[in-house]
Amino acid sequence: MPEPAGTGTADAADRGATASAPRSRVGGPTHVGTASTDPLARATYRLLRITLVALPVLLLVASFLVWVTGGRIERSISDYYDGDLRDVFVAMLAGIAVCLVAYRGFPAVEDYTLNWAGFLALVVAFVPNSLTAELERLDGAARTQAALPARIVLTSLLVVSAAVVLVEWRTTRATVHAARTARDGGWVFWLMTVLGVAVVALLVVRLVQPGTTFAWLHGAAAVVLIVSLALAVLSHGWPATDAESDRRYRAIYLAVAALMVAGLVLWPALERAGVEEAILAVEWWEIVLFIVFWVTETVRTWDPVAIEPLHLPDEPGTPVPPLAPPQRPATPRPHGAP
Repeated sequence: MPEPAGTGTADAADRGATASAPRSRVGGPTHVGTASTDPLARATYRLLRITLVALPVLLLVASFLVWVTGGRIERSISDYYDGDLRDVFVAMLAGIAVCLVAYRGFPAVEDYTLNWAGFLALVVAFVPNSLTAELERLDGAARTQAALPARIVLTSLLVVSAAVVLVEWRTTRATVHAARTARDGGWVFWLMTVLGVAVVALLVVRLVQPGTTFAWLHGAAAVVLIVSLALAVLSHGWPATDAESDRRYRAIYLAVAALMVAGLVLWPALERAGVEEAILAVEWWEIVLFIVFWVTETVRTWDPVAIEPLHLPDEPGTPVPPLAPPQRPATPRPHGAP
């Protein structure tokens, strides 16, 4: 979570504070944390985490009400795009994407995978599941014209995403370096990079392809989105501290990540068994498991802990520039002053 400089434990020591320093955790993207001392940062952090739970619950409640009132269950979450919940579906994915990118995960591997997840969520939202079938029914100029809105939106997404990546690279390079060189989770960085770049490459190919139908793009983005969320959960499965409580949480998160992977394996098995709602069942399985992780981690970090600053290898001892302007330390009042 980005936090202002000048409010960390070092300032407390300078002021002669006697309270013990908060437990630190290596791998965060910003300065030594102060969300525990800055009420605005703490409230923003909590609200952001709560919002990431509320958005998928919104779709869950709306789809349940559609079933109650109309008796209709779609074959997948994406199929709600073609029904009464189109606006809810797109708004949910767009909102989740913004939250995932804005949220500063720790360890650094989590932040990296969640950034990819945010991008992929937008691809899933902007390329409907039914778009390929609709375009395949058209030919020539009619198909080109029908595909134009998706081309415009996806091209805009690539341009804006490239700008965001450039800004992120210039301001938080140490986060990428930490994710790439992590002792335990470095392979997660490379796996996520390969999968994410593959989706981007497919997107670019579909954009430049004459008479494109955007085939496989929605499905590829959806699968890699689920994988990225599972990897974000898995990033908490390696030691951050030696505290007993952290060991318990690590066991929970490893179990959640394993169940998310099992869901992807279960999908083709359900399809072969003839379950019509196999995709829908697996999608909600994955979402519910990620919510379990997110709520558990929210409870654990409700009072945020300090995050040790990251350094680039060529800048030893130089902290990452803060994402908020420094705050002036409070001037101690003379003894007995009103």
